[in-house]
Amino acid sequence: METDPVAFVGGRVLPHEPSDRAVGILARERREEIRPGTFVDAGTIFGSNMAFRREVLESVGGFDEALGHGTPFGCEDADTVARASAAGFHGAYDPRVVVRHHHGRKGPEVEQLLRAYDIGRGAFYAKCALDRRMRRTYVGAWVRIAPRRARERGVRTVARELLGALRYLRHRARRRAAGANGSAFGPCR
Repeated sequence: METDPVAFVGGRVLPHEPSDRAVGILARERREEIRPGTFVDAGTIFGSNMAFRREVLESVGGFDEALGHGTPFGCEDADTVARASAAGFHGAYDPRVVVRHHHGRKGPEVEQLLRAYDIGRGAFYAKCALDRRMRRTYVGAWVRIAPRRARERGVRTVARELLGALRYLRHRARRRAAGANGSAFGPCR
């Protein structure tokens, strides 16, 4: 990042074990710019290979602890990248940045993981829809992407995204009703 003017970057995520299923793998070989204020879909950059300049994370409030590992919504990486873009920061997917990730992705648990990714993606879209800076961009993109995703991955994928969105909204409402100040959900302006 010393020689590149981007505020955040992600790169290729390749399997450490060739026998692992290609889940959580990013192998695109072309650089992709992420312009400020643009739609950044879940999976554009993975948390296993991403970096931010400190001022970016400070500006967006860091990673949202209500999302990600240990929560029902595995999408903290997508959320942070999207909020950085919405806050006016320029990023990139750069294939020169490579990690070999030991996923251990074998067997029937992979299907469960894929379903969890669908739920997380829906939560991510719901959170973006609640943020006034991101609402139009993300709701519009989700509406455009959903039919293609249903054709390519099946209607159940999109149904799980909708379920994830509803679960996130319910989770958020319960937290607020219980007196939480909402800071665990990141900024919603």
